[in-house]
Amino acid sequence: MHSYGGYFGTEGLTGLGIKERAPKGLAGGIKWLAYMAAGLPRKGMGASDIEVPIFEDVGKGGPVDPMSMVFEFDLVLLPRDPVAMFYHDVPEDLRKQAVADLTGFAKWGLMAKVDNESWRNIDVAYLKCTDDRALPFPMQEKMIRDVQELGIEVRVSSCDSSHSPFLSQPQTVVDWIEGLTAV
Repeated sequence: MHSYGGYFGTEGLTGLGIKERAPKGLAGGIKWLAYMAAGLPRKGMGASDIEVPIFEDVGKGGPVDPMSMVFEFDLVLLPRDPVAMFYHDVPEDLRKQAVADLTGFAKWGLMAKVDNESWRNIDVAYLKCTDDRALPFPMQEKMIRDVQELGIEVRVSSCDSSHSPFLSQPQTVVDWIEGLTAV
């Protein structure tokens, strides 16, 4: 799961883990929740609940201004400068295509609350991106720490990447995923 997809995955994958399905005699299931520069929310929280307190922790010297997003049509959230926020270390050809393909997301999603914590019953891995300007490194660390403090083991890896390691460091992402399949 990447970025805001972490909220949807955390919410929607509950009950689909191998550990939950096997006792019911059901085959298959999800082995890992793989978060990559993604939201890792707790029950009752949404993106707006998680990010504001963390931005305060980061302080005004943090790499991202929380006001760096703009609302289009009062419904859709888009970055004012997508290159600076998402793609600053991505090769130029891929960067241009990524910006051209970028769409916003509904601002109501920032207010939606997570009711389920799929990470309670499915193994968790997190790939932190140390040069992420959309979800800064301290924010990623805080979300991981908050879940770990609840007794959840998180297999943590890091890479020196922007918010888009699948574009800037695709082999790093492949190696991370393959490493999870070997466990």
